[in-house]
Amino acid sequence: EQDWFLQMMMYGLLSLDSLFFLEVISRFYGAPHRMRFFGSIHNWLDILSVLVPVALKIRLQSLNLAADAHPELEGVELGLLVMVPVLRLLKLLRRFENSHLIKQAFREAVGALPSLLYCMMVLVVGFSAIIYVLEPRGNVET
Repeated sequence: EQDWFLQMMMYGLLSLDSLFFLEVISRFYGAPHRMRFFGSIHNWLDILSVLVPVALKIRLQSLNLAADAHPELEGVELGLLVMVPVLRLLKLLRRFENSHLIKQAFREAVGALPSLLYCMMVLVVGFSAIIYVLEPRGNVET
């Protein structure tokens, strides 16, 4: 009984991947400017949410993408496996009206990042110099 439910769940996820694929294809063919289609982060999220699960299913030769079903995975493959639900959730960003506010906040934060990193570097180097001067040489192993 458990195997039947698991099989139905895997086929349901496969059909969901197929619907995501059809959505990307229809958005691409319906786009007035095909090259501008690839300029949108929303479209890239849609494409990745289709490609990553399908590539993993082909690589693993299994419809089951549960992490505990594939304990041999490590590195990039494991990273991609755990990113599948994140990518599917990020697809929903297209539906939020205020997502442009989040993008604008990130743009402004990136603009302030160099000055913040410089301040952090000054603090780290300054305090490491103070520790070097004040710490007895016997406490630091070389």
